[in-house]
Amino acid sequence: MKRKTIFISLCIIVVLGSVGITLMSSKPTSAESHPVHSNPAPEQQIYRLLWQDDFNGKKLDESRWSKINRMPPAWACHMSKDDRLYRVKKGYLRLYCMRNTWLPNDTAPVLTGGIDTMNKFEMGYGKVEVRARMTGAMGCWPAIWVSRTSRPGMSAEDYAEVDLLERYNHDNKIHHTVHTHYIDTQKKQKREECTKEINIDVSKWNVYAVEILPQRIVFSVNGQTTFVYNKINNPLLRGHWPFGRTKCRILIDMQWGNPWLRDRRPQELPCWMDIDWVRVYGIGQ
Repeated sequence: MKRKTIFISLCIIVVLGSVGITLMSSKPTSAESHPVHSNPAPEQQIYRLLWQDDFNGKKLDESRWSKINRMPPAWACHMSKDDRLYRVKKGYLRLYCMRNTWLPNDTAPVLTGGIDTMNKFEMGYGKVEVRARMTGAMGCWPAIWVSRTSRPGMSAEDYAEVDLLERYNHDNKIHHTVHTHYIDTQKKQKREECTKEINIDVSKWNVYAVEILPQRIVFSVNGQTTFVYNKINNPLLRGHWPFGRTKCRILIDMQWGNPWLRDRRPQELPCWMDIDWVRVYGIGQ
């Protein structure tokens, strides 16, 4: 009887051992095959307020912000520094998207206003919060985002951009998106891994935020986490995690004529985005 019991016990041990070996061998061997977005509850972070702008004055605070220059990229090709596109009044900033009916020497049919912190402030790890509301028009494309400032000597792998929000046309939804060389150029991740749509009434005041951390990027709306993009811990991946190393400026702008917004209706203009306040935090006490 004892011999039979011992024999059965040995058989169980052998079977369990073989199952363990099978389970171990079934684990992914490549970091790229790991699930990237399990969306775990992010750890509590301690932040210190670096600066804020409540737009309580009568004009834009040029110690923090610059009006965005017109540039070739689609998002900037209608930018103008004309004062009619910017209004600071009643404690908030209003950025306009308007038909050009007053600048005959400017060939752009639509003009947009935008601000950024280029050469005035850049962030590595930290948090940005923006309280905003907006109207829409077919062809309009407002955005709140952080993006690297290109400089001589920077490589393609330094490219970093995080969109707190992009909103299209009259949509009652926004898009959170992460952009890197790994995502955009190498095409190593699917769209659903690096972007997410959030249904929301954009005409109301909402607080849009992003936390850029060493291991994850956390998006939230009105204090509720809406999307988490996690770092893949593989030092061999090129251009996957420039964040922290690549410093980024903050941009808030109206935009017009995104290439994939085919139905554009300038007759619906003007439209605008109101910014109640911006708060920028660093990590630590």
